Amino acid sequence: MSGVLLTRPGNWTLGMLANNVWSYAGNDDRDSVNKGVLQYFIVYQLGDGWYLNSAPIVTVDWTA
Repeated sequence: MSGVLLTRPGNWTLGMLANNVWSYAGNDDRDSVNKGVLQYFIVYQLGDGWYLNSAPIVTVDWTA
């Protein structure tokens, strides 16, 4: 499952990308999977093609 939120107030671009995958069927002898990724991003437009950007990525293994 994935989702994206985005807004652009003034010179800013703010958003978040979230993704999570998990196992729900298959062989019982396999390990369960439940992992997620969250990336938020912040961009400030300086003008003339210049900008400041931050977009860290956070990962998680919910079964760990």
